[in-house]
Amino acid sequence: MVDNAVGDVGLIQSLDFYRLVKTGIPDCYRGHIWKMCSGAVNKKKLEKKTYLYFLEQSKGKKSSVTRQIEIDLRRSLSEHSYFHTEAGISALRNVLSAYARRNPVVGYCQAMNFIVAGLLLYLNEEDSFWVLASICEDLVPTHYRPQMMGSLVDQKIFEFLLENYIPEVAAHCRKKEVPISIISGQWFLSLSLGHAPLEVSFRILDCWLCINKDSLYRAALALIVLFKSYILTCTAEQIQHVFKRCDYTASKLFDIAWNQFDKLPIDKINDIRNEHQFSLIKDLRTETKLKTISALKEDTRFTREEVEVLYEIFYDNLPITSDHLMSYPIFQNQIFNFILPFWKDVPMPDLAQKVFSCLDSDKDNLLNIAEFLSGLSIIYRGNTLELWNFCYDIISPEVNKLPPEEVFEGILTLFTRMLEPISSESPPITPTAVNQYLLSPSNWTNLEIKISETKLSQILKHFKLQKGLPREIPYEIMPIQLLSPYNK
Repeated sequence: MVDNAVGDVGLIQSLDFYRLVKTGIPDCYRGHIWKMCSGAVNKKKLEKKTYLYFLEQSKGKKSSVTRQIEIDLRRSLSEHSYFHTEAGISALRNVLSAYARRNPVVGYCQAMNFIVAGLLLYLNEEDSFWVLASICEDLVPTHYRPQMMGSLVDQKIFEFLLENYIPEVAAHCRKKEVPISIISGQWFLSLSLGHAPLEVSFRILDCWLCINKDSLYRAALALIVLFKSYILTCTAEQIQHVFKRCDYTASKLFDIAWNQFDKLPIDKINDIRNEHQFSLIKDLRTETKLKTISALKEDTRFTREEVEVLYEIFYDNLPITSDHLMSYPIFQNQIFNFILPFWKDVPMPDLAQKVFSCLDSDKDNLLNIAEFLSGLSIIYRGNTLELWNFCYDIISPEVNKLPPEEVFEGILTLFTRMLEPISSESPPITPTAVNQYLLSPSNWTNLEIKISETKLSQILKHFKLQKGLPREIPYEIMPIQLLSPYNK
């Protein structure tokens, strides 16, 4: 049975098709069959946004991703004449930029340029885009993300297979202190494109897309067998270039692949995949956490210990499929009242939504950890003017909808919930009090302009509010030994 077959075309569900793919798909059919077997045809039909939409969205956008794409464009299958033309470079740029726009979590990963270049030799830009989307999102969804976890797991599986089938080569690599991932990592990540003769790479892609993904292991093992005698006499440096050799043919490679490695130990491969995925997730999360906390500490006013606690709160509330981003429903239901208890009972419609929007600095309707901590840093460690301005930003969508006194009352309500009155004799903060003091012609000019520090000092003095009092992170959140010593 064909693992990756998609659609209702009977042929690609048959053993005859499996046998024909092993011998190589004819050039005239290759592009169409890649589309069918990758799932790109159905993916394109089901998606509401088109390739042209993402391409248009990517135009004129400059970022580290687009800069890296530009650097890699002319390194992509440079042995083929098409990529010495502006048409070829432009098509490659378009597909990679459009996909980075569609999937900002993946963005662009070195090796994707080789894959897209290979696809463009048989498919137009649009179809190449959807085949790339199927590869990165459906067939190997963990390979091209920042941590490249799927690729790391591939190397663990290949290490096991090499040890099992060609132990003398595995032993020689250990003796020369050359990790297997150094030898074959890029070859696997690019599906061999750019690291093997084009004829070989296209045959590998035929089998990988249309039969199953284990075809890549078979081809890699066959390559080791082809050059086994050479490898066993190699220096450490020479071993690292074995997967870049091009002095062999597809027929010779696949004769070995399908005759010597047709039946791989699938159950054992799956066990290794599951075991190392769990281990890598744990290790990568720990490594990522430590790096992120160090970076975030530099950009906030929290202590490192406080950052660690807030980091855990953020990530512990995210579902596995969140891509490290917090949606509004999670913020509203699991975070808002817990992390901002002083605003819990404020009688203001959609307050959680308004606070979420203020924290969401890039306005993508999702919070990343940097946005989360940056906003909390103002709330808990900002000076009084920063606090007032933050409260103003929360209310600002209502500025043109409400009478001025209600706008100021809303700001004051949010503001004073975070500051303690100096005495019980403080004037009550009511619409009447606001009207009498703040809205008199001598005390305000234009509600469109955020309040000045002088004006804020007047407010603090009039309402007998403490100035510059640091706010504690709620004791329910912080372990008792980490509570900062303010007000002691």
